[in-house]
Amino acid sequence: MEYIDIKSDSLHKAVEQMNCEGNIFGYMDGDDFHFPYSSVPEPKGYELPKNKETGIIFPNCCPYHKGVFESELKWFDKFPNCCKQHREMSKKWWFVRDNYNTIAKKIVTQLSYTEHLIFERIDKEDWFKNITQYFEYNFESFGHPSIGAERYAHHLKWYIKNNKTTATLEKREALIEYIEDYSKPANTKTTDLNVLYQIYQKWLKIFPFELSMFNHLKTRFEKNLPIIKGTPETNQYTGKTTFSVHTKESLFEVLIEITNTIITSINVKSLYDSGNLTDFGKIKLELLLSSRQLKINQGYKNNSSTIEQRYRKMLKEWFEDEQAFINELEPLLNQKTKELKNYKDEYWFIIGLHFATGKIHELLEKHHHNFTQVAIELGNKNYRPFISESKSNTNKKDKNIFSSKDKLKKIQIHCTENKIPMVQDFLNKINGFK
Repeated sequence: MEYIDIKSDSLHKAVEQMNCEGNIFGYMDGDDFHFPYSSVPEPKGYELPKNKETGIIFPNCCPYHKGVFESELKWFDKFPNCCKQHREMSKKWWFVRDNYNTIAKKIVTQLSYTEHLIFERIDKEDWFKNITQYFEYNFESFGHPSIGAERYAHHLKWYIKNNKTTATLEKREALIEYIEDYSKPANTKTTDLNVLYQIYQKWLKIFPFELSMFNHLKTRFEKNLPIIKGTPETNQYTGKTTFSVHTKESLFEVLIEITNTIITSINVKSLYDSGNLTDFGKIKLELLLSSRQLKINQGYKNNSSTIEQRYRKMLKEWFEDEQAFINELEPLLNQKTKELKNYKDEYWFIIGLHFATGKIHELLEKHHHNFTQVAIELGNKNYRPFISESKSNTNKKDKNIFSSKDKLKKIQIHCTENKIPMVQDFLNKINGFK
């Protein structure tokens, strides 16, 4: 492909589409751009056909190639007045007849190339994929809008059908069917990619990634855009990769399947089975809050006969939901507050806080590393094992505060919220926790 002609106003509109809120794709119609036909190089091992008796070279080497060439020259004499389609095409902004002066030679030459490739590949294991990808390569070489591809396809079908020594009947029929299907007008439903993008963004907002059990998946799905349907395929001759795009309906089906896969593989039961359900209160609170948020996002609607009845019933449903929500929320918050107060009275927290501020280090220096004296100065000799085991940090017992990431984080949060400075040694232990 040497160049592409694009209507500037159409390109500007496509860029404006991408600048609209909620859009990341812009579109141009097929009539808004054009690229001319391009040459196709000789396939590997190809030799220009030559009449063995007369020495006359291609395309006058034999009646078949000579006939194809002459029929295409006659067609081009009438072009673009050969048919209604080409007459309409000649009125387009990009059309210049002289740009197609070599189209007859191109058609017969690429037909000859294709004959050679079929002969070379027909008995290979991947014969169908290889040959049809070469067909596609040739079809695309006739530019956009395509001029001449339909005539190349006509002669190619005739050759495959009548050259019975080339391949079995089944293979010839398969190749002809491919050509006919490729030549048919596309009858696919066009999907706006921006619509697919917006559907996916809505799903991201609806799915409860705020739950700690799902939070690790959020970044992965935010970077994803599952609009490709099936497996992409690369043409070995053009180097282009093609793929099918989901419709709205099929994307919804994919998102339903993704949702089902996540919630059936990650849930309270699976956390319990794997031993990762350590904070019942936290999970219960998260589930309650996310459930309420889901209902709020869904909104309140009512189909009563009168407008007044609608908003009255909407408010009634909202009040009932709010009352039920607060009745479930209150005991959880009370329990959380109780737990918060409780752990701040525990020995590990008190001693951990002194480690965080560096006071333990100062007292150990003062009392020559006498753990008992340090505990007594802090007001309770029962602090001693928490000080000694945390200082040595050689075991995983519950009295060693540095063996628990959860305890360290609670101390860090407390210090941060209350603007209590932490020594670097304590911060290093948190950052280095595995």
